[in-house]
Amino acid sequence: MIETLKSYREKTGVGSVALLKNQSDCPENLTPRHIKSWLEGRLISVPPEHLKYVLGRWEALPVFEFGKITEDILDVLKEHWHRTKVGPVPLLKDAAAKPEGLRPHIIAAWLDGRSRSYRKDHLKYVLERWSALPDALNTRRVLSGYAEITPAQRDRLHELKNRTGFGPNALMRGAKDAPRGLGSGKIWGWLDGTIKTAKPEQLAYVFTRWESLIGKK
Repeated sequence: MIETLKSYREKTGVGSVALLKNQSDCPENLTPRHIKSWLEGRLISVPPEHLKYVLGRWEALPVFEFGKITEDILDVLKEHWHRTKVGPVPLLKDAAAKPEGLRPHIIAAWLDGRSRSYRKDHLKYVLERWSALPDALNTRRVLSGYAEITPAQRDRLHELKNRTGFGPNALMRGAKDAPRGLGSGKIWGWLDGTIKTAKPEQLAYVFTRWESLIGKK
């Protein structure tokens, strides 16, 4: 049973404190400390109603894929941080289509070594968003609104368009969560070079949306 509990904690990314937080139907005398003691094998006798409740709570949560922060991943994160001079807070400010649960303190914990694991959709989003930002010389322009689209970013747009088989019109069809002001016409302008700047959150959204369509056609 201990392994089952540990498995739920790892697959959901939700610990004992978060699991019981604001749960008005929590059985009497059940606390996060009790669950921690179960997980560590220090408390062998468990009230059946407590165990049933905890298993039910964890089973009802969505399951995510997690990974370990390796030195290579940490080097990439720090390189983007130093290159752009954009930290976790401004990186996520007004971020569109941000994965549920992603907060600046999570990124900060990766960077300073306090956290050695990551949720895969979180890391993917963060790397894409940082990659879409220019070097530090243009940081002020980025934070104020628009930044110049780099050749590498434009090449990536063409690559995704060709690889997925979806043009800007098809890409944006039904995109109700798109950042304000983003449309297929703007993306065509990025592709043909007639529009040379973009809001980082719009560019990041387009990269993410196109990448989600790889292999769908």
